[in-house]
Amino acid sequence: MTGFGCLIEDDEDDYHLTLELLREARGDFSLEWVSTYHGALEEIEESRHDIYLVDYRLGERDGLELVRTAIVMGCKSPLIILTGVGDHNVGAWFSLRPLDTIIRE
Repeated sequence: MTGFGCLIEDDEDDYHLTLELLREARGDFSLEWVSTYHGALEEIEESRHDIYLVDYRLGERDGLELVRTAIVMGCKSPLIILTGVGDHNVGAWFSLRPLDTIIRE
């Protein structure tokens, strides 16, 4: 099964690293790269991707703002926020949309 995702990330090196990791884990994963907030909104509006991976830090704007806007726009695809070490604003992330819960026994 081929996945078609979109990485919203302002650093091209991080795009290549993420693509390499996904291909190692998943094989034939296709990942489009969008480097700007406004470009990301255009991609989300077109609903062309199975999943959106959103960097927390996007220049003057942040990934939380983008995810909030995508939800208001009616985005149905999963939106996953990626962050580096030290970005631990987790409480704000959980307020974005209800979470599924998996209980391990």
